[in-house]
Amino acid sequence: MGIIHVLDTRVANQIAAGEVIERPSSAVKELVENALDAHASNITIEIESGGVDLIKVTDDGDGFYKDDLPLAIERHATSKIVDFNDVYRLDTFGFRGEALASIAVISRLRITSGRSHTEPANVFSSDADGIQNLSVAAPRQGTCIEVRDLYYNVPARKKFVKSNSHESALIYDLVCKFALGFPNVNFTYLNGGEVVFSSNQLDSVEDILHYIYGKPSEGEIIHFCADAFFQKQSVEAWFFPTSITRKNRNHMTYFVNDRLIESKELDQIIDEAVYTLLPKGRFPICVLKLKLPTFNIDVNIHPSKKIIKFKNLEEWKPLLVNLLKEELWLSRLSVPMTIHPTENSFSLQQETIQHAVTPQKIDFSKPLEMSISSRELAQEHALSTESQKNRIETPSSSVAEPTLPYNDEETQSGFPAFPAEEFSVPEIREELSLESKKSIEDEKVLKQSNLLDLEYIGQLNQTFILAQDRDNLYIIDQHTLHERILYEQFMRAFDQKKIVKQPLLHPVDIRISPLQESALVQHIFTLNDLGFTIENKGGLNYKLVTVPVFLSTHDDIEELFTDLLDDLQKDETLNGLAQVDEERIIMASCKAAVKAHYKLDESEVRYLFDALSKLDNPHTCPHGRPIIMNISMNELYLFFKRGSF
Repeated sequence: MGIIHVLDTRVANQIAAGEVIERPSSAVKELVENALDAHASNITIEIESGGVDLIKVTDDGDGFYKDDLPLAIERHATSKIVDFNDVYRLDTFGFRGEALASIAVISRLRITSGRSHTEPANVFSSDADGIQNLSVAAPRQGTCIEVRDLYYNVPARKKFVKSNSHESALIYDLVCKFALGFPNVNFTYLNGGEVVFSSNQLDSVEDILHYIYGKPSEGEIIHFCADAFFQKQSVEAWFFPTSITRKNRNHMTYFVNDRLIESKELDQIIDEAVYTLLPKGRFPICVLKLKLPTFNIDVNIHPSKKIIKFKNLEEWKPLLVNLLKEELWLSRLSVPMTIHPTENSFSLQQETIQHAVTPQKIDFSKPLEMSISSRELAQEHALSTESQKNRIETPSSSVAEPTLPYNDEETQSGFPAFPAEEFSVPEIREELSLESKKSIEDEKVLKQSNLLDLEYIGQLNQTFILAQDRDNLYIIDQHTLHERILYEQFMRAFDQKKIVKQPLLHPVDIRISPLQESALVQHIFTLNDLGFTIENKGGLNYKLVTVPVFLSTHDDIEELFTDLLDDLQKDETLNGLAQVDEERIIMASCKAAVKAHYKLDESEVRYLFDALSKLDNPHTCPHGRPIIMNISMNELYLFFKRGSF
């Protein structure tokens, strides 16, 4: 007897639905695209409980015929194609006949649709158990689709849905992107009965970008287009000034033939176009719209239709890269020369860096003071000039640095990283006896007792501190050392709930994205414990009132805080809040630590030496990068053929 059997149709449909409707925002995407295919000029999206309890999409489009309503929820039933070749000449978003069918098998579905204001509309309802009903309603033009109790009959899938705030933010973000793609369509988004987004008064892509991200403080949004950059292909693009960047790609939006897509190929094109224009690890805010002959793309890659394949990509990719790069340069969107260079932006010459930055002194002498912080919801943002002058508590650098993650393969200065324990000079090793090698390796084991009486020699490239004791030469990375010091101080203070909040004398308004707001809501207490106090001014407008004291001298608090929110979006997958907290502390310590190419005076170095001798871990920073290496005097003597030390 065989073991293969045919799945029940209901089970097969539920499995297939998982590919199309991955989460509530997937259902919204499919329903909005159906409304656009129906030539709607007004689309309203309403949700409750992150879209799980209710998704309601209403449009004024063409509407369904009565006889088509029962067929609309049948798998592979569509009005958009007839044969397979039609897939390569599509002028609609839908074509697979799977969206409504997938929604219908995992929810309670109700469709109200009419063809005109003078004829009765029809109401069709269906649930996952196959119970259907067809009735008549008042005349209307367009369609209203209600999706209730999403995943009610597939609880295993429902468990993968995240918090209501996160799912709502994903839908909000999706609606904003549709608005960018179709500025001629009025989109309205309601969450829990409250209107949170409307494009009715926004007439252009620029207006919508300003609504989402605020008006840029430097420069204007650059808009350009090319009708035939390659054969019959055209492009239209909008870029924020490159002085305004983000830490991830969430703010890069792509449309191909008006279809909202995700594309690694277009990611790469943008990366190449902005190369040398943006700091390493930063990404632009941009919208890119491509028009290509339909036979040059394949949209039949995945049921979600978010991914496409390009034909002849290698032929037109260099042309598009050069076009974007030229337009950005001509629009003077290159990095302003007044911007402080960073450890990660070393396309600039060292000479340029020295002239561009005038370092301010850091007060390393003052200890970190702690006080009990209260649990209040946070809001406001700005860096006070007074706090910049009075470097309170923990020291930080005056040199601005974009919030860049560590690269495990490369130091911030762009040179390869190597662990201290791997330091060796081959020429030396060849001439050493086994006994000498063993003694040298023993000497290379760093002990804290060796660090109590270091003699300061000087700075190497204003990045490394040189010091010695009787038996060893020490080379210390000033940034990783200071980062470790701040991290251990901050962790102790955090564990004891004794982090100092520094009030900002001039709070700065912050406009955040829907996904950033979701992260803010979810982690508000963690942010408060870290020293951030935030107040909501309405919608996505916030202001930062307090920051951790050791960040009060940071050159760009707004960028630091928005980057923090971007990081928190990824932390939803971490195990436990404690891990989230530590990740935040590591990042904050890195940002506040003195940077490479910063000149230290001897008092500042002595502060670091004193703190180094008291560290729990003097070997590595919180990211695992080496802090200190030592070369024994014996090793130096042998290398220069002076015998043993």
